[in-house]
Amino acid sequence: MHKLHGLECLRGFAAIYVLVGHLLLSCLQVQHPAVRFVLQFGQEAVMIFFLLSGFVIFWSLRAETTFHQYFLQRVRRIYPIYLAALAVAYASACWRNHGFVAVEGSTLLGNLLMMQDLSFLKPGVWFDVYYNNLPLWSLAYEWWFYMLFYPIERFVPIRFRVPLVFALSLIGLIWYSVLPMQPALYLMYFQIWWLGVEIARAYRASEEGRSSSLKESSAWLLSRAIALPLVMLATEALMLAVRAWFQHRQLGVELRLGMDPVLPLRHFTSVCAMVVIGLAWYRFRFWGFSAMFAPFIYAAPISYALYVVHFPILSAEIFSGIPSPILQAIAYIIVFLAIAWLLEIRLQNLINRITKPWIKGSDKPIPRPT
Repeated sequence: MHKLHGLECLRGFAAIYVLVGHLLLSCLQVQHPAVRFVLQFGQEAVMIFFLLSGFVIFWSLRAETTFHQYFLQRVRRIYPIYLAALAVAYASACWRNHGFVAVEGSTLLGNLLMMQDLSFLKPGVWFDVYYNNLPLWSLAYEWWFYMLFYPIERFVPIRFRVPLVFALSLIGLIWYSVLPMQPALYLMYFQIWWLGVEIARAYRASEEGRSSSLKESSAWLLSRAIALPLVMLATEALMLAVRAWFQHRQLGVELRLGMDPVLPLRHFTSVCAMVVIGLAWYRFRFWGFSAMFAPFIYAAPISYALYVVHFPILSAEIFSGIPSPILQAIAYIIVFLAIAWLLEIRLQNLINRITKPWIKGSDKPIPRPT
């Protein structure tokens, strides 16, 4: 089994978790308390995407890759399926309206420029996600993380990278607290994404430097290497807690788990917890990991498309006429899988072949298990 096979399992798990949560809670309106509790952590699943994204970008970046090549690779990987998701969102709105709806040009432009977010959850949002395709909010963050990553990784000395990212994130936090704006959010959350980069860097170093007979040395090296960025992330979580307390006590802002100012605190603290749990689990060679997450490897190759197209299809309620909720769920899942397969396997591979002569080099995907 390849060393990064586990990341693919987590990627598939996060996509399926978000999809199932939306399917059962938002569409089928399941009311069972245990089910609702288990599926209410979709925001934390998105944080897993951020960490995995930072890890994989560092792992796959080649030393000879220019920014021009890097930029085109990111466009090729993100935009074809993203444009399809925007089209699906528009088509779903037309279905709900039983006819054509306005294109909403300004919102569409904001989404095309990767400046979308969720205004009902946080202040300072410039453009809402296109026609209520809620999962698209995280794509804007990841895009700008990619754009920040290359110059820092290429031109900033390694000893200054973590402090620089921390400083940028602090600037974003203070900026957003004083004057809420979307660029401030991208800067603030960059620290979470960059932690994935540092985990990848530390993992590579620990695997290269560990004793072949002592797995514990690898775990110790990894823990030591990411201690500083993890402490910095925890520091920001503490500052976000103070911000939430101040806004509640001094400004009378209601504290709700899924909305600002609690939402970013929830994101930062959950990432700290996940990384600490991961480090502890690593010391035990991820005992039980395969039993829990291995089945999700089959969703990994189509996870991106599943994530970005499922919600508008659910919102269209195309199977609302089916009387059985179970049959509704099965019908939706079949449609999701079919569309995701067409987009990720057929469309993306076709685009990769067409653009290969124009883009020197290519992304290195995480190898599939043999």
